[in-house]
Amino acid sequence: MYIKRSIICLTLVVTSAVLVFEKYLRERKGEQLSSFGRYTHPWNSSLQGLEFQFTETTLKLVRRLIKELECGKRVDNISVDSYLAHLKPVTAVSSNHFLEIMAHLEIVKKFAPNVNIVLYDLGLKPNEKQTLENIPFVEYRKFDFSAYPKFVRKLKIYAWKILVIQQVLADFGGAMWFDASMVFRKRVDEMLPYMVGKNSSFLYYIYLAGHSIVSSIEPTMLHYLPMISEHLPADMPQSGAMLIFNTKIVRSQIMKWSIACVLLEDCISPRGSHLECGDNYPTNTFGGCHRYDQSVFAITVSNAYNLQYERYSLPKHLQVFAYPWRVRNDWFLYDRKAIPYYVIFFLTLGILIVVIVLRKRIKQLATRR
Repeated sequence: MYIKRSIICLTLVVTSAVLVFEKYLRERKGEQLSSFGRYTHPWNSSLQGLEFQFTETTLKLVRRLIKELECGKRVDNISVDSYLAHLKPVTAVSSNHFLEIMAHLEIVKKFAPNVNIVLYDLGLKPNEKQTLENIPFVEYRKFDFSAYPKFVRKLKIYAWKILVIQQVLADFGGAMWFDASMVFRKRVDEMLPYMVGKNSSFLYYIYLAGHSIVSSIEPTMLHYLPMISEHLPADMPQSGAMLIFNTKIVRSQIMKWSIACVLLEDCISPRGSHLECGDNYPTNTFGGCHRYDQSVFAITVSNAYNLQYERYSLPKHLQVFAYPWRVRNDWFLYDRKAIPYYVIFFLTLGILIVVIVLRKRIKQLATRR
């Protein structure tokens, strides 16, 4: 009896092992990788990155997205009229940013007149979706996560942002990206003469991040998308507000390799990468945090323009078009408009003054008694 049970147990173990091994072989067979190529620095051909390797399915996707840019709405004429005709405001939100976008949408519309806003749903509740669909100047779109590799569903790696921009560039020829936190205070079309004057088709229109590029890029990403070493300590721009047009330089030197990176998990989100650095932002070395989409564009854009900041970033005296302002509670909402920061400041100051005066008055009354 004991021998019979032992044989049965051994048979089960061997069968399980065979099944596991067969599954492993099937998975390995399905994960055969094909090469997309290596990124080459546009101003230094000796700088080449690691080879981008994808499964056959993802490789087809990468090529299709790049082809959509080539065959979609292209911008071949760098002029104010051409840019104005293709400009399309776009953002994307999940449910935890719904109040934020509702606080700012009408302000965006005020400073981007005569054009609707494309808004991508990254995971909104049904009532939130209905609210947005009822706003006449909003073009609601549901972002199709199922069309991309599974890791793109991780919102905190921000791969979706570059994929959203790809769709809008292909459909309209221009994308004025703004994070849900952006508050506008000047007409956006007033940026266009500056871009045209600099022969630029990519522009960051808010202030710089306040730390170097190298401090907040996980080194593995730089293995795929290398930079000239002298450029690494340069200031990192913020990807919360960008104006992009589907020109040749954007397609071939920026979007092509940005798309490849965000569809390869080891590039956009290397093992161990995380967003926060605390106060650790060294100028010349890695600080321990990673900025995902912001890191991708920091590399591809600065490389494309050979770190000529004036071509892709507004000078300080012109950084007046928008600023980030976080809204998280209904207290900050009034008729869908964000209360300006200076109102909050003076209200807080007024409350402090009242508290101080009251405390002094109470002390005086207590002394008289």
